[in-house]
Amino acid sequence: MLIRASFGMAVAMFLMGLVSNVWQLLALRALQGLFSGYISNAQALIASQTPRNHSGQALGP
Repeated sequence: MLIRASFGMAVAMFLMGLVSNVWQLLALRALQGLFSGYISNAQALIASQTPRNHSGQALGP
């Protein structure tokens, strides 16, 4: 899921640099919204792979 989300966001960001009108930008922002969820999925992956006694350190700022 993280690979799908990061690839989708990368494609959307690249295409945003090539837009020629505001409607294309809005469509790409909607596409980016469909592929969002990278941060929450990354936090879930980190929380599931980190030992419990180090979870605060891994998930903290």
